[in-house]
Amino acid sequence: MKKNLEPNSFSSAMQNGAQYLENFNIENPRLNAQLLLCEICNIKPLDILLANRLMSASEVFKYQQVIERRATHEPLQYICGSVDFYGLKIEITSDVLIPRPETEQLVEYIINKELLKNIHNCNILDIGTGSGCIALALAKNFPHANVTGIDISSKAISVALRNKKNINLRNINMLCVDVSKYLPDKKFDMIISNPPYISYNDYENLSPELYFEPKIALTDAADGLTFYRIIADRLNILLNQNGKLLLEFGFGQENELADIFSKYFKNMEILKDFNNISRFLLLHNM
Repeated sequence: MKKNLEPNSFSSAMQNGAQYLENFNIENPRLNAQLLLCEICNIKPLDILLANRLMSASEVFKYQQVIERRATHEPLQYICGSVDFYGLKIEITSDVLIPRPETEQLVEYIINKELLKNIHNCNILDIGTGSGCIALALAKNFPHANVTGIDISSKAISVALRNKKNINLRNINMLCVDVSKYLPDKKFDMIISNPPYISYNDYENLSPELYFEPKIALTDAADGLTFYRIIADRLNILLNQNGKLLLEFGFGQENELADIFSKYFKNMEILKDFNNISRFLLLHNM
């Protein structure tokens, strides 16, 4: 992007940014340019048209930097450094998966379907917690629950711990541990997981933005089902007899997951996401 450190109006800067992003085939270039401008200058969208001041040279320089980052297809969320997730501001870095609206829906299902109703001081486990977004949202909405988030990545746990500190919740614990080796001192009433479910073959054909996210959080480098099998093998150690398991999965994986878990649970329910796509598997014996 051509360097221009002279003061500039918000509207002209956004127009230039949008044009630059369009040249690099960024979807919704104007919206991206607007969001980045608001982030850099700490303004609201309406201020772009109505603000009576020019951008400083420093703001122009920073804006050009982030526009150039976005032009490489680096996700907007990593550039901004945070996302809103179920009413919480969650810090994210390239060490963790970007929380999706579909994953927010997983939390919503737990709340709206009253999956934790009548469970006093329930214990909840979030496997592959990443930024901690699911675990934190559940801890916030169930203050009498005891929530544990685990992840094999120490860098991800560092992000999750910062989010825990920033949100200031006491009923949650974050651990860096491999689920296949995890030996808790208690069993859990509910286990939630959004594991790496993209197969090796599918990983080779993702959109450019996804390659900025940690590979370990996206794919098992196999058939996409490895971590579901691990979870199934660990159920006798991790889950209470009448506990519930709620999993997010990829497109078309429901039949294979039914095969994996059918010997462990009497009841299996497929839940759909906002786009009416089968996205979550709820398993229990009650």
